[in-house]
Parts: sequence; C-alpha cells; structure tokens
Amino acid sequence: MKTQGFTLMEILAVLLILAVVASFAVPMVRRVRDEVRYQQARSAALKMADAIRSYYQNTRGYYPVGCIGSGDGCEKLTITTADAACTDVAATGIPASATTKTVNIKQLFACDYLSVKDFAGLPYTFAQPNSPIDADVLVTVTGEAAANKYANKYFNVYRDMSLSAEASAKN
Repeated sequence: MKTQGFTLMEILAVLLILAVVASFAVPMVRRVRDEVRYQQARSAALKMADAIRSYYQNTRGYYPVGCIGSGDGCEKLTITTADAACTDVAATGIPASATTKTVNIKQLFACDYLSVKDFAGLPYTFAQPNSPIDADVLVTVTGEAAANKYANKYFNVYRDMSLSAEASAKN
C-alpha cells in the first residue's frame, strides 16, 4: 500500500529551488526600488524648482530658502499646512514694489505650491541655497543613508530647469 504525499527530499528540493530564485530576485527588487525613489526625487526637485520660481514671481521678489529632509537643520518631510500658515507678503498678497526678501521654504507647502505627498518617504534632502533668484542653482538634492546606492550623492536643478549629473557629495 502506497501512501500519497511528498517525501522529505522532494520538499527540501522545492525549498532549495525557491531559495535560489529568491536570492536572485531580492537584490533586483531593491535596485529597482532605489531607482524608482531616485527618479521620484528628480521629479520632486523639478517641482520644487518650478514652485520657487512661481513663488518668486507671484510675490515680486520673496524668495523661499531652506531645506526639507533629515539633513542638519532641515525641516522634516512631514510638513503640513497646519505647521506653517500661508502668510501674504502684503494685504493684497503682492508687495507694492519688487524686493528680495527671503521666507522659509515651508511657505511653498503652506501656500499650496507644493504637495507633501511628492516628498514624503523619499530618503533625500531637498535644499534651496540661501541666494537670490539670479543664482544658477535653484535646488540641490542629496541622498541620505537610506538612499542606498544614492547615499551621499547629489544633483542640482538649475535656473533653466535642467538637471546636473549625479555626483558624490563633498565632505
């Protein structure tokens, strides 16, 4: 009388095959995930540069500066409109004359120029150098430790909305 079922050797052989397949699949999934996050960071940086330009034009010279992410002195990526109220720069929202004053980068989120969902969960620091709008670099994006192969690498978004090549961060 023969019993129905699998022998221990058959089960072990199947488990071995599954382990080999998983050992190839897991690194590929991680690489794809890192690449997707990197592309999302590039897209978010372009949105931020566009928002900086729009804010500057709409307010006739108020320039948002600062950074978001987990870098030193940066705002956390959990910015909500409750954290920073959208403050008009004048009673009408537009100053009477051109100016070059700076405001916190949170204003881009508070005034709905940017959405938190575009930046949440990305292991990158998005910084706007403290310089006038005439500066060539609008946004610098640096990979944090969780960015894996993009950790400590950065790229810039220039005034003409072009992106620089990825480079290693200066220490």
